Amino acid sequence: MANELQFYGLISQTGLTVVARVYTDAGAQVGSDVACSEVGTSSIYIGDMPATGAGTYAVRFVSAGEVVGNGVIEWDGPQEVTGNDFIAALPSVSG
Repeated sequence: MANELQFYGLISQTGLTVVARVYTDAGAQVGSDVACSEVGTSSIYIGDMPATGAGTYAVRFVSAGEVVGNGVIEWDGPQEVTGNDFIAALPSVSG
């Protein structure tokens, strides 16, 4: 998949240079900064999730050294998942 990282900026936030930074719950950045391309002049910026294992990751969108947005992505390894799909994708733990 591609373009999983999505920042929907204010209308005035067109023409920015935006990167996404993906973090583990321990605060470690996953991979390097991800360049996000603007869709036309819509103030919507998209980028590809870096290769990583299943988990919940925090995402910061940064432009000119300032955080312009943030969010969370649930990831099963090859693609984004939500809700029960995410839980089903996690490895089973037997007691």
